[in-house]
Amino acid sequence: MKSVVFTAVLACLALAGAAAQAGPVQLVLQLPDTTLAYGTQADTGTGPLDTSFTAAGGISLTEFTWWGYHLPGASGTDQFEIQFNGAAVGSQSLPLGTVTMRDTNLDLSDPAGGPGTVDLFTYTLAFEPGVRTVAGINTLSVGNEDVGATWFWQGTGAASDPWSSAYSLTGDQAQGVPEPGSLLLVLGALAAAGVVARRRG
Repeated sequence: MKSVVFTAVLACLALAGAAAQAGPVQLVLQLPDTTLAYGTQADTGTGPLDTSFTAAGGISLTEFTWWGYHLPGASGTDQFEIQFNGAAVGSQSLPLGTVTMRDTNLDLSDPAGGPGTVDLFTYTLAFEPGVRTVAGINTLSVGNEDVGATWFWQGTGAASDPWSSAYSLTGDQAQGVPEPGSLLLVLGALAAAGVVARRRG
C-alpha cells in the first residue's frame, strides 16, 4: 500500500511540475540562397521590410537570425532596428536586445549575370525576456537605419519566390497546464489509498 501512495504522490508532482516546464520551438526556418544575391533593400533609402508568420499565442521568443549584404561601395556601420508586431524588440541605437554580425565568407553573384559579388552576412538578435507571440499572424520588421548602409535582406532563392526573406526564429513554449479533472483523479486515488492504509493499520 505504501507503494500505491508513493506512486500517487509522484503522479501529482509530475502533473504540477508540467506547467512550469518549457520546450524549444522552431517557429520559422527559411535558409538563404548562398550563391545568388536575391536580397530586398531594407534601409533608409526604402524603409524597413516586413515578413509575417503564423503561430500559437504565448510563445516566448528567444532568437532571431537573418541574412543580408551591402552593395559594393556602401559606407558606414549597421544600425538595425527590429520590430515585432509593431513594438521595438531589437535596436543597435538604443540599444535593445543583443544584435551580433558574422561574415559567412560566402560571395553572392548578381542573379542578372552582372559583374562583381557581395559578401553574405549572418545577423542574430537575442531577445530580451517577455517578447511573446500572439495567436495567429505575427509580423517582424527589419530595417538598417545607417544612412550609408545600402543594405539588402537576402532571400531564400526558392523557385516560387526567390526574394522571400530568409530568416530563422526560435522560442520557448510553456507546456500545457494539467486539466483540473486529471489532478482531481490523482488526488482522489491518493485519498482512497490513504483511507485503505488506515483501515488495514
